Amino acid sequence: MTQQRVAIVTGAARGIGAATVKRLAADGYAVAVLDLDADATAETVATVEKSGGRALGVGVDVADSPSVEAAVARVAADLGEPVVLVNNAGIVRDNLLFKMTDEDWDSVLAVHLRGSFLMSRAAQRYMSAAKWGRIVNISSTSALGNRGQANYAAAKAGLQGFTKTLAIELGPFGVTVNAVAPGFIVTDMTASVAARVGVDFEAMQAADAANNPVRRVGQPEDVAHAVLRPFVAGPADRPGNEDVRQTGCTCSACGPLAPWVISKLTRWFSSRLRYPLDWIAEWWTNTSGPPPSGVMNPKPFSALNHLTVPCTTASSPWKHTGPTTMSIPGRCGSIQDRRP
Repeated sequence: MTQQRVAIVTGAARGIGAATVKRLAADGYAVAVLDLDADATAETVATVEKSGGRALGVGVDVADSPSVEAAVARVAADLGEPVVLVNNAGIVRDNLLFKMTDEDWDSVLAVHLRGSFLMSRAAQRYMSAAKWGRIVNISSTSALGNRGQANYAAAKAGLQGFTKTLAIELGPFGVTVNAVAPGFIVTDMTASVAARVGVDFEAMQAADAANNPVRRVGQPEDVAHAVLRPFVAGPADRPGNEDVRQTGCTCSACGPLAPWVISKLTRWFSSRLRYPLDWIAEWWTNTSGPPPSGVMNPKPFSALNHLTVPCTTASSPWKHTGPTTMSIPGRCGSIQDRRP
């Protein structure tokens, strides 16, 4: 009998982390539910166990090296050696630059960036030994800049560079490293932001939905789907799960306007330049140079692409159905490996 694979999710007591835990468990993984307060993980653990899965709640301060080492060692001893890690833990300390304190800056970078570094360093040894592993970092569309979030934007942008670098270092050991960058998602964190700025949370959601092509806001389950399908590859025992080659990618999930705009531009370029739709979509995700003339087939995804919308689908090797945007809230599950 094949040994059950083990996954770790940080910041997993609620929101995106809890949704990711449930999705991993449903796909056959044993899941370690890590959060700052071990007691806060009880509800998520109970939900997994009620559904017949295996889960373990562990308290950890991801910004503290001894705490991280102890937590990962406990997971390995009590649940099994981890081969999947989702770095989701995060906090916000929003303020304009002239009001932002040293502590505001340091605490946000400590949890998001240092925490992902410490967790990845501790978990990768098990993945490298197994010659198989998946690390997914939760970045944000705010990595491109957002007023009042200099600390948060810097941390999330740093995660994208961190992701690409780990992809280079760990790829030879069978470990892929990718990032998902959600936009607005309905969580306790976004609710707290609304409360802080004095905006009704329901009104905030309505405004986001109105500017959204699918006319609804993102939910934690949407991000969990974007984490699992392209980057962890779904069920632990699914045939072909070993051969996922996307690595060093950042999958933007939930940008409200960019998917629609890029989809329109893709079709415009295709009609004017007479390049295949699937090649134009590929070019958006790998703009390393101008398009050569007479391209007959797009090349496979290479490592270190910055994978933003639009994603492309592959119904069979070298046959593509054209570009599909990750229309909000970020259904990224259509990304598949392309085999030459």
